Formats: sequence, structure tokens, C-alpha cells
Amino acid sequence: KPDEYTFEFNSRSQLEAKQGKLYERMGQSFLETDRLKLAVEAFNKAAESQKGRPGILKYHLAQVYFKSKQYQQALDSLQAYYDEQLQSKGRQAYEFLAEILKALNRSDDLIPKLETLAEKDRFNRTLHYYLAEQYGAQGRFEDAEKTYLDSIGKSSDTEGLAGLLNLYQKHQKYEKVIETLSKVVQTGDGIQRIQANLEAMAKDQKFVTGLIAEGEKLKDKDPPGVDVFSGFIIAKLAAEANQKKAAGEFYQFAMNAAEKHEKPQIRGNWTLLILQEYSELLREENQYGELAELLQKAVANPLLAPQRINLLYFLADARERNGETEAALKVNEEARQAAPKFPLLDYQHAWIYYHSRDWDKAIVQMQDFIKKYPTQKERVYQVKMMLSNTYVQQGDIGKGEAVLEELLADDPENPSINNDLGYLYADQGKNLEKAEKMIRIALKSEPNNMAYLDSRGWVLFKRQEYEEAREYLERASKLPGGGDSTILDHLADCYHKLNKTKEATDLWKKALEDAQKASPPDAKLIDQLQKK
Repeated sequence: KPDEYTFEFNSRSQLEAKQGKLYERMGQSFLETDRLKLAVEAFNKAAESQKGRPGILKYHLAQVYFKSKQYQQALDSLQAYYDEQLQSKGRQAYEFLAEILKALNRSDDLIPKLETLAEKDRFNRTLHYYLAEQYGAQGRFEDAEKTYLDSIGKSSDTEGLAGLLNLYQKHQKYEKVIETLSKVVQTGDGIQRIQANLEAMAKDQKFVTGLIAEGEKLKDKDPPGVDVFSGFIIAKLAAEANQKKAAGEFYQFAMNAAEKHEKPQIRGNWTLLILQEYSELLREENQYGELAELLQKAVANPLLAPQRINLLYFLADARERNGETEAALKVNEEARQAAPKFPLLDYQHAWIYYHSRDWDKAIVQMQDFIKKYPTQKERVYQVKMMLSNTYVQQGDIGKGEAVLEELLADDPENPSINNDLGYLYADQGKNLEKAEKMIRIALKSEPNNMAYLDSRGWVLFKRQEYEEAREYLERASKLPGGGDSTILDHLADCYHKLNKTKEATDLWKKALEDAQKASPPDAKLIDQLQKK
């Protein structure tokens, strides 16, 4: 009884304006719980507040009839919704029609019925797209394509383009897929709208291979039949399908096309977007030399000036990982001069020395960082972890332990600290029971962490529990990155103790080869492996 309550005018007006929707939701709720009489009452109330729209009421009554298994009455009632050419129920209205006809064993009538509706309701895109989809499902490619294209017209309607894309994919019309991809991507929410299409495409290796082959032919034409947008998507699909070489070629093509584009926003924004994704691919493939050249070119792009510091940071990283330490230091210095109060750049300065195994200079930079940025807790923690390992690499294990023990006192459950300190104890053959407990803490947080599994295997090895140690070390070696020379060395030592001489020898050889190829090489590890 609303009159018994004293709502102020605006609140009451808003509630009354929403009455129709409220009754409609109540009706749906009653319908779902088979309280059909109450559903009809609620839908009638909804209709009263939506005067002049009997089609909506008839739609809901059709739902009640359908629920009551009165399928012909449902079909007759639904027709009133169509006669008013309403669109408020969207695609659901045509899916409901398909359900009713199926219940009547008249599924063959669906397309003719949709054609009749579409002829009368020419501007209802949802209806036309649904009809096109049914044509496609029946193998009527030309009818489906024409219906999509006629309805889309000169617009960039993403729903229609996504449907068209799905049709072309199903029929392997690669050139048309490429053309449509370009159109979709250039709409506001294009990539998000076709995400499901892209995921399905990436899983279909045959389709991706065909798309790449067509793209190769089209991009060599004059003018190219592939542009920035379609080239970018082909590259993404190739990368997802693990066709890395093709992915790199199309990322490079898209990048070149973006840089030459007549529109500044494409030369800027799209160049940056492609650069980010292409960079990720090159990192995955350890192609740091190529990545560095790509980033060097980006640094010189005036349209990317707002991103210059970030680009310099990534360029320094790529140079160092490519074994160009002096070039990395020079780039890092340029970045630090441009942004003198940016902790990440000072952190990178220390990291470059650390990564290049210039231990003395690394220690100086790390200690400076700790003094300069005491409030940067997470970065200081990372620097101290590096500092500990630096001392260990120099042979001063006591100092390395002391740094970790200080960190552990402040954060006793930290997985990384427990793992690193536990490993140090185990490697020296001391505090083995304590070391194992610490490594268990680490493994509990990440049961499939390669480094933690290696540490667990190594402490078990030191406790002479060789069979159990083998299980952990083999698990570590099979994970991504598990081909690390140190892990292979540990597993080989374990095989040796288990009298698996050939397996041990083969692993030591592989570990040595990999260690010699590493950038920079670990001289201590190489010497150790050569002696074995």
C-alpha cells in the first residue's frame, strides 16, 4: 500500500517509472518457479504500466503458454510481439520462436517464418543477423553473406561484422576473413567484440595455417591486401597457435604499415600497441638482439615521446640480455638523466651489473639503492635478495646468509626467502632438517615452482634420500625453464648416486653445453661441470 508510506516526490516518481520493469521481473520469477497464475497477473500489471505496448504482454503470455506446453497458443501470442516490430527482447525473441517450432515438430518452418518477419521489419538488424545465422547453419553461404552485408550496409556494426567473420571462418574464405578483420578492429570495441571468434580461430591450426598463407600472398600485392589492423590480428593468431616465425613476420609488417600510416594516431598509438605485443613474442623466443633494434627505433619515434622513459628501460633490459652490457649501461644512464627520481631505473642500474656478473659494482649500486630508497619496501626486498646471491657468487656465503636471515626475521613465512636460505644451508650440507622445513614452506605456497622443487630435491639429496630427491628434481627439470644447467647438474648428481651412470653423464654434458651458451656464462658452474 504505497499511500501508507511517505516517499518524497522524486523517489516516488522514480519507483513508479520502474513499475513495469519490476512487475516484469516478478513475472519472470514466478514463471521460472512454475507459479503460472501469479506470472500472468504480474505480466498484466507490467502491461498496464506500459500502455499501448500489448506486444510485450503477448510475449510474456507466450512464455506462460510455452511453460504450460500449449505450444500453438504460445506461437499465436508471440506473433503479436512481431507484429508491433518490437526489438526490446533482442535475439531472445527469435531463439524463443525456434524453441516453440521445435516443440511443435516444425523446425523446418523457422527460416521461412524468419524470412517473412525480416521482409516486414527491414531495419531490425538483430532479426536479420539471426536469419543470416540460420542460413549459415543450413549451408546456404550466399544467402547468409547477402543478408549480413545488406543489414550491415555502410555501417561498422560489430555484431554483424562478428557474425560475418564467423561465417567466413566456417567456410574458410580467408581473404574475406582478412578484409573483415580489418573492419572489425577499426570499430571502437572491435577486438573485444570478436574475442570469442579469435579464441576459436587460434585453436584451429588448419585455419590459422590457411589464414597465414593467404595473408602472405595478400601482403606482397601492390597495394597490399593486408593492412595494419588485419596484419596485427594475423600476428596475434599465429602467436597463439605457436606459429612464432609467421607471428614475427606479421608483427613486423603491421609495425611498418603503422609507421607509414597517414594518420598520426595510427603512427603513434598503433605502433605502440604492436610494439608491446611483438616485444613479448621476441622475449619469449629470447631474440633480444632483434628486440633491442626494434626498441631503438621506437625510442627515436617522436610520436612515442610520452613513452620514451619506458622504452629506454626496456631497451636497456634487451641490450643487457643480449650481452651488450656497455650499451645497456649507456641507455640506462640516458633514462636516469631524463628521470632522476625514478627508482625503477636505479634498480635497473644495479641489475645490469648483477646480470653481467660484475659483482663488485653490483654491490656498490645495490647498497646505494637501499640507502637512497628506504621507503621502497618491495624494491629494497628485491635488491637485498640480489645482494645475498651476489655475496654467495663471490664466495662470501656467510654474508649472503646474513642478508637472508635478516629478511627472514621480518617476514618468516616469505616463500622466496625460505627457499633461498634453505637452499644455501642445504648446499653447504648444514642445518638440513631446518633447511627442509623452510623449503616445504616455499613449496606449500607454489607446489609447481621449478626453483622450489629443485631446492627440495637438493636438500633430500644432501640428506642422502636419493630416490625421493630424484622425483622432485625430475619434476623440476620438466617444467618450463627446467633445462637450467644447475637443475640438470643436480639431477645428474642424483642419477650418479643411483648408479644411473649413462643418464648422469648425458645430463652433465647437456648442462655444460647450455652453461657455455649462457649470456653471461657462469664460469664457476662451467668449471664445476667440466671436472665431472
